[in-house]
Amino acid sequence: THTSTSKLHARVEIIPGADHVVVADAGSSNGTTINDEMLEHGERRRAASGARLLFGTCAFVLLESPSLKALLRSTGPALAMMRESS
Repeated sequence: THTSTSKLHARVEIIPGADHVVVADAGSSNGTTINDEMLEHGERRRAASGARLLFGTCAFVLLESPSLKALLRSTGPALAMMRESS
């Protein structure tokens, strides 16, 4: 738990076969943002791979599996060693 997020801050719906997820603010105190656009309480919005998500002040980038694999390959040996030791 982070001090800027609520216990149930937002919902992320995975839609099988879709090229996006649906993010909904769950009435959070500090807001949910997709690509610098604040969601209203209860608002649902699509987010595709590469979207920047903020839950309060906690930042995330949404990556689909191929994008994530490419990112991991491009980060070099340090991250590979971290993955192997986990």
